Amino acid sequence: MINFFSLFRNKTHTPIPDHFESIQALLRRLCSDPKAIICIALGIGLATRLSLVAPRTFPINDGGFWCLAAQRLIENNFALPTSISFNGQNIPFAYPPLGVYLLAFISYITGVNTISLTLWLPLGLNLITILVFSLFALRFFGPTSEFVIASLLFPLFPQSYQWFVMGGGVTRGLGFIALLLCWRACLYASNTHYSMKNSLAVGVFLAAAVLSHPSAGLWSIFGIIIFLSTGLRRFHLWQMIRPGLIAITLLSPWVVLMLARYGISPFIHAFGSGEQMNYGMLLEWSHNWGLAPVSSGLILIGITATIKNHRPQLLLFFMLGLLLDIRGLITTYGAAVSVLLAASGLAFIMQSLEMMGNNEEHSRTNLGVLSKLFCLYVFCHWFLYSIIFT
Repeated sequence: MINFFSLFRNKTHTPIPDHFESIQALLRRLCSDPKAIICIALGIGLATRLSLVAPRTFPINDGGFWCLAAQRLIENNFALPTSISFNGQNIPFAYPPLGVYLLAFISYITGVNTISLTLWLPLGLNLITILVFSLFALRFFGPTSEFVIASLLFPLFPQSYQWFVMGGGVTRGLGFIALLLCWRACLYASNTHYSMKNSLAVGVFLAAAVLSHPSAGLWSIFGIIIFLSTGLRRFHLWQMIRPGLIAITLLSPWVVLMLARYGISPFIHAFGSGEQMNYGMLLEWSHNWGLAPVSSGLILIGITATIKNHRPQLLLFFMLGLLLDIRGLITTYGAAVSVLLAASGLAFIMQSLEMMGNNEEHSRTNLGVLSKLFCLYVFCHWFLYSIIFT
C-alpha cells in the first residue's frame, strides 16, 4: 500500500509555490500595520452591508417596534413607559432599555425621525462592531496572521451582520460592542496589573451589555469567567468578583424598577423568547448556510490548533455557548468565537503548508492531523445530519 506521505518524501525539500510565498509575505507585511487591516475590514463590512440597507425606506424586520418604543420614550420625557401598544397588543416594556435610550436620544438631539434612525443606526453600530472586534483580535492574537485573517473574515461572516443590520440591531449591536469591550478589558486585566480601574471598566461594559440585550450579558459573563480565571494564580478571587459587584450596582435601579412593575416573569422569559434552538438545528445551519460547511470545518481545525498552541479560551467559549446559549452561538454573538476559531484553523493550515517545504517531519504530523480532522468532520456532519433530518 502506498503511503500518502511518501509522495512528499524527496532528497530535497518540497518547494513552496511562488503564489503561496506571496500570500505569506503579504500577511507578514499586513501584520506590521494593524490600522490598515482595520480600515480594510471596515471597507469590506460597508460593502457587504450597504446593499441590505440602502434600498429600504422602513426599518428591516422587527424595527417597527423599536422605532415606536423610542418615540414613546421621547413623549414620556425619557422615563420608561409601563407598556407599549403594538400590533393591537399592549406589551409590557420590560426590555433592556439602553439601545432604545440611544435611539431616542439621537433622535431628540438631531431632530432626525426615529424611522430613519432605526433603519441606519444598526448599520453604524455594526461597523463599530467590526472595529472593536479587530481591536479585540489584535489584543488576543497579537500582530500575527491569525489577527489579519480574523479581522478580514469577520465582516464576511453571515452571523456578524444578518441579525444586526435589521431594526433590532439597535439593541443587539450595542450589546455586541459592549461584550467585545468587556472581553478586551478582561484580557487586558489578565495580562497586566489588575487594578480598580480595570475592574471598573469590566463592570461598566458588563452592565452595558446586560442593559442592551440579555444574551450579550451572558456572553460577557462567559468572557469574565474564561479570561479572568486564567489569572487566579496571581489575583485573589475578590478581584475577579469585583467587576460583577460593580455591574450589579449599576444595574440595580433598572432591575428594581422592573421587579416592582412586572415581577420576576420578564427575567424568566428573557432567555426563552424567540425561536428555540437545538443541536439538530445546529447541524442544519452547518449544512445549509452558504459557506457554513467550510467555516465549520475551519472551526474544527481551529479548536485543535488552539489546544496545540496552549490557548484553550476559545474552546471554552464554544463549549459554554453549546451548553448555555446555542441560539446565540449560532445566530449572533457566537460569531466572534466562530471567526477566531476559523482564523486559527486557517492559519494552522497555512503554517502546515509552509512546513512542507521546510521540515518534512512536522509537515507529515500536521498533514496527518488535518486529514484525520477533515475525515472526522465529513463523517460526523453527514451521518448525524442524515439521522436527524431524514
